[in-house]
Order: sequence, then C-alpha cells, then structure tokens
Amino acid sequence: MRIEDLKVVLRPRGGFQAADLGMALVRANARVVWLGWLALVLPVALALNLAGWYLDMLWLAGLLLWWLKPVFERIPLYVISRAAFGEQVSVSQALRAQAGFGLGSLPAYLLWRRLGLARSLMMPVDMLEGGPSSLRRQRRHALLGDYGMAALVTWLMAHIELLLSVGIVVLSGLMLPPDMLGDAARELWEIIRSGDNTYSSLAMNGLALVAMTVIGPLYVGAGFGLYLDARTRREAWDIELGLRRLRQRLLALQRPLSAALLAIGLGLLLTASPLALAQDASSGEVPPRKTVSDVDGPGPMKQPVARPAATSTASEQAFARAVTQAYAHPDFGQQRQRQERRVEQDPAATNPIRLPDLFAGLASVLSTLGGVVLWVLLGIALLAIVLTARRWLPWLRWQRGPQVVPSHIEQQALGLPDTLPEGIADHAQRLWQQGRGRQAMALLYRGSVAALDRLGQQPLPAGATEAQCLRAARHLPEASQRELFSDTVRSWQQTAWAGQLPSDAGFAALLQRLRQQPGWLT
Repeated sequence: MRIEDLKVVLRPRGGFQAADLGMALVRANARVVWLGWLALVLPVALALNLAGWYLDMLWLAGLLLWWLKPVFERIPLYVISRAAFGEQVSVSQALRAQAGFGLGSLPAYLLWRRLGLARSLMMPVDMLEGGPSSLRRQRRHALLGDYGMAALVTWLMAHIELLLSVGIVVLSGLMLPPDMLGDAARELWEIIRSGDNTYSSLAMNGLALVAMTVIGPLYVGAGFGLYLDARTRREAWDIELGLRRLRQRLLALQRPLSAALLAIGLGLLLTASPLALAQDASSGEVPPRKTVSDVDGPGPMKQPVARPAATSTASEQAFARAVTQAYAHPDFGQQRQRQERRVEQDPAATNPIRLPDLFAGLASVLSTLGGVVLWVLLGIALLAIVLTARRWLPWLRWQRGPQVVPSHIEQQALGLPDTLPEGIADHAQRLWQQGRGRQAMALLYRGSVAALDRLGQQPLPAGATEAQCLRAARHLPEASQRELFSDTVRSWQQTAWAGQLPSDAGFAALLQRLRQQPGWLT
C-alpha cells in the first residue's frame, strides 16, 4: 500500500465527515459493490431458507443470515479499499478474491467480535493490513480513540436498517384500501397467534435481506472512512503526502534551478572585482605598495605608528568620554528582577467594528421587516390549517358541513336470513335474476363456508375470516373441492370489496360447478 496512490483528499476530518467519505466511496463504486453483494448473499439466503423450511425453523434461517454479515461485508471492503488507491476491480475479481481475503481474521468476527460495536473500524486493520496477531492487536489498540464514533455509527445503522424494514411493512399497508386495513391487521394477528407463520417468516426474512442489502455496504464504507481518518490523524498522512508532492516538484525543477544558481554565481564573481575597484577609485585611496622587506620574508617586529592627538576629531573624544562614564556608573553590571501583570483583552472587544449610521439603520429596518414577514407567514399557515381541517382530519366530529356520503355498496343491505334456506342454488339463481347479484354471491359464499365446515377435517372458529377459510380449504380431501372453494371466495371478494359482479355467464358457470359437487349446496 503506497499512500501516494490515494485518490481521496486526506485531511483531518470529524467523525461524521469521515463516515460520509467512506459512504461516498461506496456510492462511487455502487455497481460492483451491490452486484458482488447480491451474487454472494442471494444463494446463501436461498439455501438457508430452504433448509429452514425443510426443518420447519425459518426463524433460524433469518438469524443465521444476519449472523453471517461479516462474511458478506468483505466484498464492499475489498472493492472500496482498492478504489481508494485508484484500482478498479470487477464483480468477478471481487468474488474470486473472497477465497483468500481476510480468512485468517474471519473466525474472530463470526465468534467473539460479532457483536462488537466497532466492527466496521477494526475489520480494515485485520483484513487489509494483515501481519502477525500481536501486531494487529497493537494496531487495534491504537484506534481505540475512535471507538465511540464507530459505536455510534453501528447504533445508527442498526436502527436505520430496522426502520427500513418497518417502513416497507407500513408502505404495504398504505397500498390497501382504507376499509380493508382493519381486516388485514386482524388477519395478520390471527396468523401470528395461530402459529401458522410459514409465509410470515418468509416475508420477515425477505424484509431483513432487503434492509441488510441496502444498509450493509454503507455501514462498511462508513467504517472504512473512519479508519482512513484515524490513520491520517495519527500518522500525518496528509503532511507526508504534501512533502512528497513538494519533493516531486523540486526534482522536476532541479536542472533549471541549478543552471539559474550557477549563472547567478558566475555573474556575482564577474561583477565583484570591477565593483571593488570602482569603490576604491571613488574614495580616493591608493592601495599600499609592497616593500622589499615584505617580499623577502619576516623581519623584526615593527611598532605601530601612533596617530597624533591633533588628528582625533571632537566626536571621537566625546564618544570616549561617554563610554568612560557608562562604565563608571553604579548600575552597570547589576541584575534586577521585575514582575508585571498584564490583562489580555480581545482586540475585537477593544476595537469594535462600527458600521456607518446608514448601514446600521438599514440593518435595523431589515430585521424588523423580516420579523413582520415571518409573523404574517405563520398566520397564513395557521389559517390554511384551520380552513383545510375538514379534509385532513376526517376523524374529528366537530367540523360542520355535509358529511361524506357512503358508497352504494355500504348502503345496500344484504337482507339474508339467519339460517341457510333449502335449495341454496335455486334461491341464489332467483336473487340473481331479480338483479340482486350481491345477495346471490353472498348466499353462495355462505353455503360454501358451511360445506367447508361439514367436509373439512377440523371445524372453523367463530368469526373466521376469508383467509382462515382459504387455509382450512387446503385440507379438503379432493382437489376439485379445494379449487371450487377458492374460486367461490375470489368471486365473492371481487363482489364485496371491488364492487365487480361476475358476468351472467360467469355466475352461471360457478353455480353449475357448485351444483355438480356432491354434498356441497345441501
């Protein structure tokens, strides 16, 4: 790993900024990350759910899929760790690399480190840096200063994953008509309470798989961003990269800079001698000549010739007297200690910025006008809420005006007897011919439910819903009976909930099938 190959801008960041950097790497390589994730997760999820269905332990399949998340998290970690250094990998390369990527550290993340809150921060240390276990332990301890931020990221991602699963369920409920929400909620509760939760367990496993697929790679990217930021702050990667770039620029300028320095040096040498001669000529001094004694070698020591006192100027004499007086002063050569207390003040406080009077008045007018505008907008919003309360608060009873007119189906009473009449098929045919198709379909549905109660292996509970009747019909002895009851219920649901009556031919065909089934409409 060479940090000079990094394609991301390294600088000390805050915790959330570092996590966002890692998630940006995931988004930049989204196709490879999520395709590789799905290529590994989907076969494992299918195998676990089939085994759970066979063993009647679908809850265990969902738990195992969640527990194996560290195995799947290696794919986004492998992709973004290469992309950060400018290496683009394909989906097939990422999948092939999983055979040997971080296998030595994987058992720890599936056992005692599985529930660790800083798993996303520690996985890059073990799976990217490698090395002996003692060295990896030291590296993990060096990153403990960022444990709190990593734990916060884990906590947030877990709750976002849970909210995503719940949000999908709520969105599915919002797609139902309002008058069916109560029945759907009761049916869901009956499924959970009755213990027949095969399909509900499969649905929950599917929701967990969707949420894990969406959030899992982003969680890995956030941990990788924290890892890069931690190493940048502790090892000064940004400073090292800056120095290396500066060295590269200096190396590129080495030859031109050397030539320039050489030219400057030669120019100084060439101009130094003429300049000195010109200065001597301007001062009027003639360089001393060498005598014979100077050339022949050392001779007896010559005494310096003293300058006459008359040649000393008045200024030099005054300076000599001042020096003598300074040396004779009693304070010369002594040391003193003095303590001072200074109060530092904010320069901005001592020198406040003063706007001109015109700007100050304009700012005051704008602030007053802004406050008035905000109050006006608040009043308009409150007035709009009050005027539209009848539309978005229909459950309140205090609003005035015409009430919502019930639909035609809600006003229409079935008017069926409490007990089933003799000759259900003939009675239903007469109702159909009289134009009372909803009553005819209701009578056929009631007759089919009574037949299911007689022919089924176990009696129906009181107030059984349509879904419960359909599940009980799966245990009928003959396939024709199961199919007939299912078609009758579907036709009744189309009539009751969608308001769509079958055609005359469709009603006649259904009635003929009911009559031909022995022991059904009796």
